[in-house]
Amino acid sequence: MSREAFLEELADVLEVEQDDLIGSFELNENNWTSLALISTIALIDEHYDKIVSGEKLADCKTIQALLSLIELA
Repeated sequence: MSREAFLEELADVLEVEQDDLIGSFELNENNWTSLALISTIALIDEHYDKIVSGEKLADCKTIQALLSLIELA
């Protein structure tokens, strides 16, 4: 799967426009909820066939940090 397809589905999870998901987009208490974390874990598994811990994912504060975590997993 492409990064763009992942970001499209992530935008749905975060309830934002895909165009807003640039590297510096902040993941905060308004959009980075426990449900969003669980959904993102499932998306990462589906798109990249990688398992990321909820704790490491919760530590991500920007989209760039999230993408970097996926690359390292």
